[in-house]
Amino acid sequence: MRNTDELSYEYLTKRNLVKIHDTLLSASGGASGILGEGLIDLCVESPRRIIFDHEPHKTLMEKAASLMYNIITLHPLVDGNKRTAYVATEAFLQLNGYKIKATKNEKVNITLKIAKSNMGIEELLLG
Repeated sequence: MRNTDELSYEYLTKRNLVKIHDTLLSASGGASGILGEGLIDLCVESPRRIIFDHEPHKTLMEKAASLMYNIITLHPLVDGNKRTAYVATEAFLQLNGYKIKATKNEKVNITLKIAKSNMGIEELLLG
């Protein structure tokens, strides 16, 4: 069933995601460019996706995990996918009144585990 609270969430747009990516690359380096416009669309739409009137990601944390996971695994950007995924997820949660508390090492470890297919959305939710 569809989440009745859906309208209360703030979501990132494609433009937000590209801006986060470009800002990160300006600050820390890397090759710019988008590998697939459609892939970026899939990433930003994943937290609010409805499939046959079923909402796979109902809670805010499930939506955030979906966003991070999809940016990393769909790899829509030439470079900086893991960095962009983490910062975009932080931004999404901040838009909705939450903050991630993690050390730099924890952030790196989480994104690397997802990239190496050692962590899925379910494991990401468990912490």
